[in-house]
Amino acid sequence: MGEHSAQPAAAATGPFSKAAALQVLTSAAAQAVGCAVPDGPSGTGRVQVTFGAGGGVTNATIMGGPLVGTAVGDCIARVFGRARVPAFAGSPVTVSKSVTVSKHEAAPQVSE
Repeated sequence: MGEHSAQPAAAATGPFSKAAALQVLTSAAAQAVGCAVPDGPSGTGRVQVTFGAGGGVTNATIMGGPLVGTAVGDCIARVFGRARVPAFAGSPVTVSKSVTVSKHEAAPQVSE
């Protein structure tokens, strides 16, 4: 009697795409240089990003380096937190990406 024509959403998705993750994390790293502030911390840190099966980021954390616990590091984590990959079947996947912020990338101060 009861026909089930709907399939679970996970059945319609494929495996996690490492290539897609690399592409969006490289883009996020390029955007993250905008987090630099004059006289703020600079250097290289590693961002650990966990993608949920829906494709969105469930966690983005700065792991080590001079950016941990700073407003610049928090900004970078927010930038990476907006990344998305295509939905995939399975458990969440965690990947990481290095990001470097230099003081000279901060917005220049305008003087008269």
